[in-house]
Order: sequence, then C-alpha cells, then structure tokens
Amino acid sequence: MMSIVSLAVTTAKIDRQSVVQRHVIRLHGIGESTKAAPPMEEKVVGDIGSCNPSGTWYSDDDTSEHRQIILTPTLRNACPDENATKTSYNATAHNGHGGDNWKDVLVCIYNNNSAWIGRTGQTCDHQTGKFSSTCEQVTWSDPAPHTQKYTWCRNPKDHASCRPPAPAPGRGFPLSLSVGNGAVGFNADATGLQSLNTTYKIFPLSTLTDWGWHSSPYPPDVNPFTTFAYQYFNTSTGRQVPYPMSNSSTPASGYNWLRNNPHRLSMIQVALRRSADPSAPLVAADIANATQTLDPWTGELQSNFTVASAAVRTWTNCHPDVDILGWKVQVPETAVVSRSDKVSGSQNNTIALRIAFPYGSEDPNGDGANWDAENMHTTTIVSSSASSVLFHRKLDFDEFHVACRWTEGAVLTRDPASAHAFVLQLPPLVQPFGDSAAKSMKVASVELSCMVAPFNAVYPISPDAGWLMAKAAATRAYLAAGGSTLPLYDDVASAAAVMWSAFWQRGAFVDLANHTTDTRAYELERRVVLSQFVTRVNSAGATPPQETGYVRNSWTGKFHHEMRWWHQVHFPLWGRGDLLARSDGWFSAMLPNATSYAAFQGYTGARWPKMVGPATSHLVRRSGGPGFDAPSVGVTTYTNASQPLLYWTGPSTTGPMLIWQQPHAIWMAELQRVLAANASAEAAVTERLATIVSATADFMASYATVPPQNTTSPHAREAHPRNGTPEGLWLGPPLKAGEEGNPTTSTFNPTFELTYWRLGLQIAMTWRQRAGLPPKPQWEKVLRDLAVPPTMDTGVPGEGRVYMPNANCYGFPASVTRSNASYPGTHPCVGAFHSHPLFIGALGMINGAAVSPPIDAQIMNTTMRYALNGWDWPGTWVCNSNQLFL
Repeated sequence: MMSIVSLAVTTAKIDRQSVVQRHVIRLHGIGESTKAAPPMEEKVVGDIGSCNPSGTWYSDDDTSEHRQIILTPTLRNACPDENATKTSYNATAHNGHGGDNWKDVLVCIYNNNSAWIGRTGQTCDHQTGKFSSTCEQVTWSDPAPHTQKYTWCRNPKDHASCRPPAPAPGRGFPLSLSVGNGAVGFNADATGLQSLNTTYKIFPLSTLTDWGWHSSPYPPDVNPFTTFAYQYFNTSTGRQVPYPMSNSSTPASGYNWLRNNPHRLSMIQVALRRSADPSAPLVAADIANATQTLDPWTGELQSNFTVASAAVRTWTNCHPDVDILGWKVQVPETAVVSRSDKVSGSQNNTIALRIAFPYGSEDPNGDGANWDAENMHTTTIVSSSASSVLFHRKLDFDEFHVACRWTEGAVLTRDPASAHAFVLQLPPLVQPFGDSAAKSMKVASVELSCMVAPFNAVYPISPDAGWLMAKAAATRAYLAAGGSTLPLYDDVASAAAVMWSAFWQRGAFVDLANHTTDTRAYELERRVVLSQFVTRVNSAGATPPQETGYVRNSWTGKFHHEMRWWHQVHFPLWGRGDLLARSDGWFSAMLPNATSYAAFQGYTGARWPKMVGPATSHLVRRSGGPGFDAPSVGVTTYTNASQPLLYWTGPSTTGPMLIWQQPHAIWMAELQRVLAANASAEAAVTERLATIVSATADFMASYATVPPQNTTSPHAREAHPRNGTPEGLWLGPPLKAGEEGNPTTSTFNPTFELTYWRLGLQIAMTWRQRAGLPPKPQWEKVLRDLAVPPTMDTGVPGEGRVYMPNANCYGFPASVTRSNASYPGTHPCVGAFHSHPLFIGALGMINGAAVSPPIDAQIMNTTMRYALNGWDWPGTWVCNSNQLFL
C-alpha cells in the first residue's frame, strides 16, 4: 500500500473535477450498485439458456471469444434479495481460449426472469478451459428453467468494474442516496424523492437536521428529572460518584424517557404519488427501469424511472447556505392524462407530489418519524399564495417552520386523508425534454423548493457564528415573505454546484488511479473521494454528528462525542478546518453544563459525556431565548440553579462510563491550530478554544486517581509493575474502556485512554506555555505519575511483548496461541475481545509516539498481529476497520 499512498505527493497539476466525477455514484434498479467506474468494455453476449439439474455448461453466442458459465448453488446472502434462496446462483465464467484472468461473476436469477450481475473478489485463471482448484463445480439443485440476458464485463487493468443491468424492482438491499449541506440531509429513494417508504427500511427515507429535535410528553405523573435515580460507584479512595447507569425500564424510573428524549425529528417527506390517489403510497413494484446518478462535483442527484407507463425524470439537490431542499420533476407528454375536470385550473396528470409531516419517534434506530400519531401534532398554514406556502409545525412543546415554493401553474391542495399532508398537482406546462433527438417531445414539469427552519429561525447552538448569522438572516427573510422568494430548483442546484466545486478545489487532494497499475488504487481513491462527500453532507453542522449522520437515527439521533473523531477530524487534515470549527460552538455553549456535570461528580473542569442531545422539554425550557434550565437531574443532593442544563447524558449501562472521547476537544483544537492557514488564523483558533482546552484538561487531571488501598484486590497498588509505579496514578476503576465489553468495577488503565490522556495534557500544557501562563501543577503531576500502558510477554520466543486492552485484561483468546504456548497472567479478559479494538489505535489513530513514554512501534506491530487473529471481528463496527487501517 505504501506505493499507492506515496503517489499523493506530486507536483503535477491534478484535474480534480475529472477525478471526482469518475466516482459518480450510479444505482440501477432499487439501489443495488454503488460503484461507479471509468469507461469500460461492456456488451450483452447472449442467453444463459434453460438450466437443468446436471450442472451443464452453457455457451453464449458470441463468436469473437468463446466464454462459458456454469451455475452452482450459493448461499442466500450472496444475492441482494434475502428471499432468493432457490433462485440465486454462483456463475463462474472463463475464457475458453485461455490466457486471461477473469473475475468471478455473481449472477442472481429470479423467477421473474431478471438478473443482477456483479463481480466477487476472487480471480480464477482458466487457461486450460477448466476450473482451477479454487473454483469448485457443484451440482445445481433447482430444476426450474430460467432464461435471462446478461451483461459480461471484461476487467482489464483499467480498473473497470461490472455495471449490472437494471434489475426488476422490489428486490435487493435498498440503498438511499443523500443530498445535503452539512446541517440538513435528505435521503432519496429510486425516484429521487421519498416515495417508497415501505421498501427502504435499513436506509430509511428521512429528512434530518442538526437542530430539529422533539421530546415526547412525560409519562403520567412522572417527572424524569426528579424521579430518575443515579447509580453510585466507589472510586479507589472510597468516594462515591453518581452515574446515570440505572436501567430500570419502569415508566416511574424515568430511564426510558431520559434515554429516548430528545429524539431527532424527520422534518418533511416529499414523495411521488399517483395523481388519482395521492393518499396511497407507491411500492417498489410500481417502479421500473430505474437508474440514478449522484454527482459529488455538483451534489446533484438525477433519477430516471418508469411509473404507470410514464418515463419520469427527477433532479434533487440542497442549497449550500440555507436549509432549502429542491426538486425538479418532468413527465413526458405521452404520460399526461387529459381530463375534462380540472383541479383549480391545473391539468390532472399521471403523477403528483405529496408533502407530508410526521410526529416524532422514540425508535432508537429508526427514521425519526411516527406516521401513526395524527392527533398529537398540528400543521397550520400561516400564509399562502398561488405558488408558495408557509407552514407552522407544533409537536408538543417543539415548534418549527416549513416554507415551500413551486412552479406557477402547479396547485397545492390538502390531502383529505391527513391533516399533515398536501398534494401538489403538476402544471400543464410544455417544454423541451431530453436530448436533441427528443426535442419535439413535451413535458409536464414542476420545480419545488422547501425550506425547514427552527421557530423564528433561532438556531440553538452558536447563533453568533458568522456562517449561522448569515444563515439565520437569509432564513428570516424567506419566512417573512411566506416562502414566496425561495429559489426554485435550478437556482438551488446552481448554488450547490458552486459550493461543491469550491469544496473540491480547496485543500488537499489525491489522484491515485491515474498514476499506478496497482489494482487497489482505484478503489482506495474511490473511498477517499466519496467519504469526503458523505461527511460534508452529513457531518458539517453546528453540533457534533450522530453516529449515522443524517442517513438515519441511531440511539434516537443523539450525537456521540466518540463519533466526532471519525466524522470530523479529517476536515482540518484536508485543509477544511472551518467545517470542524462549526461544531466547536456546541462545546462553548455547553461549557457551563459540562462543568456542572463534572462538579456534580466531584471533579473539576468540564466532562464531555458520550451520548447527548439538547434538552427540549417544556419543564426545562429557559424563558426569553434558546437554552433550558434544570438545576438537577435525578434524585441527588446536587443542585446548581445558576448553571443551565443544556443537555443531559442519555442513561445507559455503558455510555456514561466511557472516557476515551474526553480528549477529543483538545486534539481537535490542536489540529485546527497547527493546520491554520496563517498566524492570524492560528491566533483566532487559540482565542476561540483556549477555555475549552483548559477546562477539558482540568477534568482529565482531576479524574486520575491513586490506586486502591486494598492489597487483596486484583488491581491492588502492587499488583504488577505494568500497572504503573506504586506511587503512580490510575485511570479507573470504575470505567468502561473503549473496547466496551469490560466490567465497569474492575477495569483500569486502558492502553488507548492512558495514551490519549498523556497526549491531551501535553497539548494543553503547550497551549498555556504559548499564552505565557505558568504550568498547572496537577497537570504536571498526572503527566509524571500516570500509569504506563499495560503490556505482557507472549511467552513465545521471538514474539516479545504485546499491549493489552487494559491492565485487568491479560492474554488473548486461545485461538491466538502459538507453538502451544500458554500466556502468563491471572486476570481474565472478560468481554474485552468483542466490539471495538480501540487499544490498537494508540499508535496510528492518535500519535502515541509523541507522548512520554512513547508507544513502542515494535510492540504495537506484534499486538496488531495477535489482535487480527484473536479478535471477535463479527462483533466489531465499521469504524474499527478504519481504525486498524490507520
């Protein structure tokens, strides 16, 4: 891989647009292919033929090259449709002439005579015209005949990949595509809108923002803020520390309400419907011949499909500066149904658009919408004109505005089936459609733009930030005009194209595939480019991002300080630090709360918890402006009426005990400072974040504690030299290490956290030095006396030592045992080898070589080998693969 990475350093001018646009996302059917590719050799080469149980070879009718396939059974999950057990097969193709290596081809055949074809990862050399030892011929067990045209794609060293033909709808793993500006994300289905909600479940069709939240009413006769009971844990000194860990599910406990509220709200649904029956949603079977293109250079999603015999085209995009979503829909004249009855002067067409609003949902991992609570919220038309409308939305104690504007001639009416839905009938417009060959065809066309906004455009976080002040001013102007001045789609798309072009043109860039024959370069480049696009859409708002961005809710939409590292730390590294700086305002706004939370637990400084959301309940709303008052949470002796509670940490059996996210605020401040464009920008970063850095470090220093006095404890002061000197300081217990599977009351000195603690405190010390301030003695003491990361001898000659997840976890699972060696140590690794292998990140994810004492690269390399063999990888998460790559 080093040969690929080194190519990023070049003096040659890179055509950034061509690099970005060779990674245009193309979907065929209902979201079954996400990879784009450079131009490739592609052709239809004949019929598969009538299959029989004998496993017979079938030849195609292409005379230029004799290729053959054989059908063999495969596992159900090899094909996109989980129900295609008996009708999916593994087809291996080869060149009968020999000499070429061909990728395996996965052919999924269905009873409706449609197929999806894509490459698998294995390469088989069939020079002899027979299967190699890695390709096993298996008898086909399903005698039902199937005939299907298929597409064969050669895969030479131009990094081409197979592009499947458009499959029949309703199958597969529906993948939504997103447009957005970092503060709002709209997730679209194959129609470019949100029409197929019963089909898209894993990636639901939601519209989420960084400011749109809802809190449900309290359970009857329960105020969770006063009934929730904290769980107390003893530190090494015997001091009891309260944590929101109690997990009683009874309504009276308040646990469920505090965990599920607030929840991020899906703000609006814009869907395609049949004009004659707009209340009935479309289903996947209604859509055919679907293809989509999402261009990361312009942010535009183009969708083409057939519905009710109409070849429909849609365009979808998002305004870069205001939370305005735009759509354009075109239907050819041949699909327009002319009728004598008109709807307010508008022609009644085959299709219509439906705008709808949901109630909030406490589903922890859903779409942020409850469509079965019709009477629990209100949608009021504040003002309207022939081509615009302003809605007021009220859900319990939360209020929002939505303004929409559309092409003149289209007509908006209420959907009689819902008080929260409106139908936009297309106008009887005619205009050129398609390319020059179709200039004579006319279309019914409509442009629609909708802006979502907080009540009176008061953004709750960092309202004095420059980018938000401009956004709020523009939003208020659009609201004052009742939405009548909103830009329509073409203007929205033009503004988006300018922003996206500027985004790609500034900062660092990579061009790998043009400079190497290494077949991995194109895929690596694709992931680099599209990851930057996805995080710009989902993670560039005023609050830290939630685990799943705006794609869907996870943990009810609450943002995780853990995830901020994965979603945003790359922005300054690519020269786009201003996008990370947007969410810094949350830490400034929440500093009083974070210091109150730390003081409540007996610590100094500011403690940043894992899973939080802004308080939106009426009982804690602050009068006269954004923010909320709640002097205490739960049955505790703590009161602090002078400090407003702007968030509460979601109760959990794990989250409140995590500490690995605490130094993020320091690390990300330092990244912005070091990578600032000039001295003036560096000074601005320091001025803006110095208080956050200092308060964060204060908590870290006060959190470190002396070892337990109980010499019979397995984590006693003299337990083992690897745990630090007898006079040293520990992290925990109690705590949850980043691996999360470890027991709370006996885990201490985790490798990653110890390293990150040192790194964060060292950075904070240098910030004080540059400011001309004296060092803080407590910071110096922790840096001097904090335990070193725990290691153990593998017991295998030549292997040396390995780092352990934490000091109460010795050894690796038996599957890693080498040369029948047994590992020393008496403490079990309870749950430590499941979930997140965070301790590997002490060198790579963060710069563990820069701390004192440094992380040893040789020991970490050995640790990496052991972890790869011994970890429970099916139990890990996607971010763990990225961490190991680093």
